[in-house]
Amino acid sequence: MIQDYSELIAEASHRSGVTNIAQRARMLVGMAEKNLSKRLRLANMETVAELTTDASGSGSLPSDYQEMRSVRVCGRAIKRLPLDVWLEGRQWGFAIQGKALKSSYPSKVHRLVYYATIPSLEAENTSWLLDDEPELYLHALLFQIYTANNDIDKAQATASYLSLLIESANQADHMYRHAGTRIHLGGIVP
Repeated sequence: MIQDYSELIAEASHRSGVTNIAQRARMLVGMAEKNLSKRLRLANMETVAELTTDASGSGSLPSDYQEMRSVRVCGRAIKRLPLDVWLEGRQWGFAIQGKALKSSYPSKVHRLVYYATIPSLEAENTSWLLDDEPELYLHALLFQIYTANNDIDKAQATASYLSLLIESANQADHMYRHAGTRIHLGGIVP
């Protein structure tokens, strides 16, 4: 099993047959992590942060922000709106514009629950994702290696397998979090 950054690089070099990975490892692993951050939505990616909006209701999102789960102000959940609806000002809630949160609640503390980017392996040497899904991490890196070396056939095959691994990880996480959730229908049920 792959335990850390150096073992990941060694295994990727062995499987790909490309010997100069170490010189480009930082870039290739970074690109693999960026790709995984965009496509994975796992419980370990969920992060909580607070931000205070300015007088216009704007605030900078955290640097590791990927996707919003929920926003609360004074303990109450506020509704996500399309940016154009929020800009009209007829409904209360929040919108995302680039790397900024736009809120109908100016100068207030907002509690954000969001999906964060995957932590850098190069900086930390290991991560929860490498511990939980080493095969996924390895194939994300192999895809970057094959693409960088213009080995299109291997890149396409790896991309297909990587998509299956990502879908499987997302589904397993979803089932883990939501299996056993009860749904109660109101009113009379025939």
